[in-house]
Amino acid sequence: MPNSTEVNVIARENQNLGTASLNLDDNANYQITLSPVNQNTQYNFAYIIDVSDSMSGEPLQAAKNAYISLTNSLIDSGIAEVSQFAVIPFGSDALLNAPLNAAQAISTIEGLSLNGFTNFNAALEKANQFFSTVPPGATNKVYFLSDGFSTTGGNFRNTAKALQSVADVQAYGFGAANIQQLRIVDSDQPTIVAEASELADEFVNSILSRDDISKINILLDGKIIQTIQPEELKESSAGLTFTGSIDGLNSGKDTQNKLSAEIVYTDKTPDTTVDLVVNSETDQNNNQENLGNPVPQTIQVVPKLDSELPVLSVADISIEDDNTGTNIIEFPTTFENNKPEYPKVAVIENDNVEQTPQIVPQNAVQNIIDGNLLNLESFTGNVAITFAVDREALFDNTVGFYKIEDAQGTITDPITGNKLKPSDGKAYAELALKLHQPELELTVDNLSSTIIQDTLLGGYLYAPFMIADGNLDTLKGDFSQVYFSFAQANSDGVEHIRSLGNNSLGFEDLWKGGDNDFNDMVIRTEITMV
Repeated sequence: MPNSTEVNVIARENQNLGTASLNLDDNANYQITLSPVNQNTQYNFAYIIDVSDSMSGEPLQAAKNAYISLTNSLIDSGIAEVSQFAVIPFGSDALLNAPLNAAQAISTIEGLSLNGFTNFNAALEKANQFFSTVPPGATNKVYFLSDGFSTTGGNFRNTAKALQSVADVQAYGFGAANIQQLRIVDSDQPTIVAEASELADEFVNSILSRDDISKINILLDGKIIQTIQPEELKESSAGLTFTGSIDGLNSGKDTQNKLSAEIVYTDKTPDTTVDLVVNSETDQNNNQENLGNPVPQTIQVVPKLDSELPVLSVADISIEDDNTGTNIIEFPTTFENNKPEYPKVAVIENDNVEQTPQIVPQNAVQNIIDGNLLNLESFTGNVAITFAVDREALFDNTVGFYKIEDAQGTITDPITGNKLKPSDGKAYAELALKLHQPELELTVDNLSSTIIQDTLLGGYLYAPFMIADGNLDTLKGDFSQVYFSFAQANSDGVEHIRSLGNNSLGFEDLWKGGDNDFNDMVIRTEITMV
């Protein structure tokens, strides 16, 4: 009778799920299976589907096919049996169909029809309503799809944040989809496809695909002896599988071989169940006294994380050994962190385990956008800044920065010594532009992105400004199309620059706020000390 021990690991972004170690004798065959999610966990899925008039014809049918394919993959993997669904079509308004089982969800999707304009806010509110009714302790996931941008329903930023606090939100777009608005909706980064027909593959692959895996290492006594590449994994709706063998292990009653498996992800750790089954080819004796000390049946690593970070992922590693020699499961406290991420600490919670490992990434994200300002007050010396600039506007805009003395935007004329505030109108605008950082003028072609690097002096606040459809050379004393972080400094008296979170600023280039989408220019910042 094989001896079996399960190790449950809860892990997070950019780290190994951990190492499950087995001591065994002789040669071994093994199989590693990475399943999309834990089949024993309750899941709640919300399908938010754009059915506005622009989805007419092939786009709506492709969207239906994508959601149905996703649901069928959940059925095939057994996940649907322990899940409930909500189908939320939205146009001018939104409708909540919930709770549904998988078959009911498919039937509801098949019956969807068009409905007017595009209202992101109403759709997100319905999703929040659904998750407010589900039992606690489940894992909540959202699949959001649109081919355009929100045209009615008002600002949806707070509604999106509320949804992200209770669910992992994945946003998808195609056609004329507005990537900046989808970034507000998505818990991380949205997925954009060229054609609606590509959606089905994207949805199914979003669960788990080879692209999520960087490599899998097989280790013997802590040394890598085999590396499995992503293309070697067998892919199906049930997950990813690899079968291999290890020959030439040390044999004998009193010898041991410590076999381990590491799974390294390419970016963030998706929700994953990992099954590692190792079988010894030799049964040397059946004396149960050789099993040694009992091993705790469950070890959980429970991160204590910022509530705004995405949902935790779960890995279950089960190990079986046909040999009746000594079998010991070990869980090392090492994790791999190669990319910038938030600080996190994990503790092992088990009555029989006294270890307390820590997961402390060395590269923590630093927030330098404070309100609508660039805040370098905590730095000294020169600070190298990378600006990622995106544009979705007909106007050929220019963005710059100028140093301010306080969060109210006060500036001082270096010649007269007079202090000006945003409420001083044209005089303030003229002086602010004279004080702008001369080498830092951010521009990019329409529907394009660019990376610009520059250096600013630490210890100060910097305020952005935007020249709508022009630059400093074209102004000629007319500041009516120059917009600042301070509404009172703008000629129309309304807001034109807004923090989008994640060290990003959004700019609106139309008089009186126009469509208020704040995506005509979007600038994301990242800093490195010099």
